[in-house]
Order: sequence, then C-alpha cells, then structure tokens
Amino acid sequence: MTILKTQGLNTLWVEAQLYANESGNFKENDRVGVSFPDLGGPAIIGKVEFINPELSDASKVDLVRISIPNPQGLIRPGMLAYISLSSGGKRSLAVPASAIITDGKGSMVWVRNPDGSFSPKMIKTGVGNDSYISVISGINAGEVVVTNGAYLINSESIFKNGNAMGGMKM
Repeated sequence: MTILKTQGLNTLWVEAQLYANESGNFKENDRVGVSFPDLGGPAIIGKVEFINPELSDASKVDLVRISIPNPQGLIRPGMLAYISLSSGGKRSLAVPASAIITDGKGSMVWVRNPDGSFSPKMIKTGVGNDSYISVISGINAGEVVVTNGAYLINSESIFKNGNAMGGMKM
C-alpha cells in the first residue's frame, strides 16, 4: 500500500518573505533571478506565480511564490535562496548605505557645496541592499555626497547649531 508519493523535482517553488514595501515591486509573471549560495552558480530565472494579498499577522511580511526550473535536480527543497528583480533596464540614482542618516523626520544625506561647505539634504529612498540604496528624490546626479563620516558631520552640526541642520564649513 502506497503511503506517500512524491512528484519529480523538475520544477520547484521558492517562497520569499518580503516586507510590505518590497512586495510592491513584484507582479505576477515577473521574471526574477534566484540564486542559491550553496550551489555558487549563476542566478536561475524564475517567474512570480503568486503574491499573497495578506500580510502575516506575526511578522508583517508578505509571501511571494516563484516557480523555478530544476532540470539537473541540484536544487533541493529547503535550500536557502536569494531573489532579485530586474529593473527592466531602468537606471536609478543610488548612494552607499553609509551615506544615509535616518531619524524620525526621514532620511538625509550630506552633500558638498561649491564653496567647500557641506549641507544636509532630505531624500526619499527606494529599495536597496546592505551596500547601496536607491534615491527617488532629493539629490541629483553629479552631487558629491559624504559617504564616510556623515554621522560625524551630522553630530557636529547638531552640537554647533542645535537641531537645526545648517550648512557646515569643513
């Protein structure tokens, strides 16, 4: 008597847990790159099959299900996977994550003025990773942004000027 019958592993699902602001970047049938650190190979292109319309109560994350091919059978259920969505060839402005200072008022960066001083600029950030974060608005391409020491400049500005973020001569 058969107790359990398994299907072939030629096609698998990758279930990704995304924060609500990240899941808005995905739509059903989008092409997604899926990489497996255990395999060390190039990303496999999968297709978004399902986006859960409801957030998890406990963790406030959204579930996205991606279908991927597995013709060689190298991928096994339970393996860790990373997903990435192509921007469709669109380019965006991005700054190093170390350049952004976030507080209760929003996100800001320090930019260099033509006279050598630095000024804070409020920005609106988009998606990013540990290294870079996209900037939707607030700065323009070509502006020089402080990437290391932004927190120090911000602290010195608060120390000298109070909480009013005025420009600083450095």
